[in-house]
Amino acid sequence: EELRNIYDRILTREEIEKLVEIHDNREAGDETMQDDIVRNLLFSLTPVEYEPKEEGIRCVVNPVLLPLLEKWKKVPM
Repeated sequence: EELRNIYDRILTREEIEKLVEIHDNREAGDETMQDDIVRNLLFSLTPVEYEPKEEGIRCVVNPVLLPLLEKWKKVPM
């Protein structure tokens, strides 16, 4: 819970929007300016990439943050 509270305070609006998008699409790839956002998120371990053999690279939001996703989706950005 403490870690969730830290992330809730320090993540920017753009990072939160990107995490919601990652959660919905299960991928983090983006060729726009958000590449920096994705890179920063990956370094912060908020999304986690994995590569199942049959599917290629997938990205999911760190399970610690799942309770926050519902909160973030309800708040207009």
